[in-house]
Amino acid sequence: MHHVTVRIDVLELTKAGSALRLNIYRKDKKLGEIIIGRGSFTWYGHKWKRPVEWSWHNFTKLMEREAGRVE
Repeated sequence: MHHVTVRIDVLELTKAGSALRLNIYRKDKKLGEIIIGRGSFTWYGHKWKRPVEWSWHNFTKLMEREAGRVE
């Protein structure tokens, strides 16, 4: 079973430095953290030293490719 905890740093994501943080767990083990900010979507895998970050433009391309909707 998976569960997600949420932390909102600022209610308005249009301000620099604001973000929505989602901690992803399977049972009691943390799988990683998603950070959704004004300029990007970031994934930190559990125990990763560096995150993977996509601009919104590149994240959209990634999601379209994964969904099989590449034009």
